[in-house]
Amino acid sequence: MTKKILMIFLLTASLGIISSCQSNNETNTITIELNGGNGIDKVTVVSGEIPEEPEIPVRENYIFNGWFLDSDFQQPYVFDEVIDEDLILYVEWTEIQGLTYTNPVYTQSTGADPHIIQYEDTFYIYVTGGKLLKSTDMVNWTDLGLVIDKPTWGTENANIWAPDIVKIGDTFLLYYSLSTWGDPNPGVGVASATHPEGPWTDHGKLFDSQEIGVNNSIDPTVFIGQDEKVYMIWGSMRGNYGIELSSDGLSVLNGIAYANENKVHIAGYDTSVGWSGDTYEGQYVIFKDGYYYLFLSSGSCCDGLNSNYHVRVSRSQNPLGPYIDDQDRSMLSGYRGRIVVQSSSRMVGPGHNSIIIDDTGTYWMVYHVYRTNDGITHNGRQVAIDQLVWTEDGWPYIENLMPTYSEQEGPIFYID
Repeated sequence: MTKKILMIFLLTASLGIISSCQSNNETNTITIELNGGNGIDKVTVVSGEIPEEPEIPVRENYIFNGWFLDSDFQQPYVFDEVIDEDLILYVEWTEIQGLTYTNPVYTQSTGADPHIIQYEDTFYIYVTGGKLLKSTDMVNWTDLGLVIDKPTWGTENANIWAPDIVKIGDTFLLYYSLSTWGDPNPGVGVASATHPEGPWTDHGKLFDSQEIGVNNSIDPTVFIGQDEKVYMIWGSMRGNYGIELSSDGLSVLNGIAYANENKVHIAGYDTSVGWSGDTYEGQYVIFKDGYYYLFLSSGSCCDGLNSNYHVRVSRSQNPLGPYIDDQDRSMLSGYRGRIVVQSSSRMVGPGHNSIIIDDTGTYWMVYHVYRTNDGITHNGRQVAIDQLVWTEDGWPYIENLMPTYSEQEGPIFYID
């Protein structure tokens, strides 16, 4: 994504009659001009020699992309050729978009369990309740309303929880939990669209808890592995499990009975063990530097300012594990994983995250928090963002292990 700002360099032969025997002494002038012809520098070269590359100019809020022989930026020019004729060089620039932000970045209504995706120059966040948020800068968000009508295939009064968004081929797939508090048989469904804003087609249930053999089957995350297979990991405080989906992501590979028998235990206790807050939910997976990183949330998500929700991370060289933490401990137990972010005196219960990478390669975590002592009307769990930093041995965390609350430099994205 580039904004094509031209900076013109003119290589022109000096005037005068020069004999052939003096041709090597002919001088040429590179005239640097900025938008509108204001020359700011001149460089002279001798005809028949290779000119030195001028110092790359500094342009605030832009990145220098290179020298080109054409204004369409298709023919790069390198200063390794003899100059023996007049030339015009063009410079391509990329405008940087970067704003400051203060958490939470969305406060108008609840933004629980936010999962983000970028499409072209726009960002979309899908949250519990089935609501869709839209932004062009990840700082200012607009509520677009519900993505789909409330499905009816689940328990009475169940609603959309913790949706996950992924693009497979040319299709956007929205995986959603259908659950209510104390639901004995929640499940996971899927909807599809050709654009993040829809219109969406709800394909209904993929599986419920009884069919797949995992209690509290909610909080799906779907990702494409390095082997180009489609995987799902899901579960909430009753064991986290993984399976492979069909290549289009619309069904369970080989059917539900096969998946029930062959599902992989990823984290937490076996699903036969009762609900335990020292285990995990809210899974999200990224791949970086040879590892799949599994982010999980532990603790109480929804107790307001008494919430002790927080994010932990483990990793594996395989999409379905085994996942281990920074102390080489298996995730098949409670309170495992390296802490990524936890509560502060100002932001409580950070968790259920997703991740996006800006155009500088910086990783940003999107998650929800409760605000405290700010004197502003509260609307439940609200959307926050923060930069992930990485240890030398490859473990991510938010600086100080706490949500930021003061003004911060935001993600950087290039503008078309």
